[in-house]
Amino acid sequence: MENEVLRMKTAVASAGLSYMDLEQLTGVSHSTLQRYLNGKTNRIPLSAVEKIAAATGVSPAWIMGWESEPLSITQKVGKLTQHEEKVVLAYRDKPAIQPAVDKLLDVSPSEEPEILVAARGTPVSPQRFIELVDSADTLPDFVD
Repeated sequence: MENEVLRMKTAVASAGLSYMDLEQLTGVSHSTLQRYLNGKTNRIPLSAVEKIAAATGVSPAWIMGWESEPLSITQKVGKLTQHEEKVVLAYRDKPAIQPAVDKLLDVSPSEEPEILVAARGTPVSPQRFIELVDSADTLPDFVD
């Protein structure tokens, strides 16, 4: 519960909202909001979390600690166009050109080895996955 309270406080502060503003936006009373944000209650209803998240512009999943980013990509940029979706899929399907695209766009690639990223569900072709496994000299300590 401590983490959720901290995340809610962060969201409210980042949005620059007072308790009165938050009360107007959520319909949750000022005193109840104070209890939630000061950790004076053991349970915060999910409906209240959803209202606070909507008012502060973050996802309820971020407040709950289920996501590491406060906003999903669609919350940040809106719905992707068909062209953008094609570009994302093409990027994922062509790992050999990803470093060049990353450099061109001035974005940092993942710090994890490509094999771990692929193992966690980032789509790569079966052939590329086999190449990654075959090329791995050693596996990380946590892999049995």
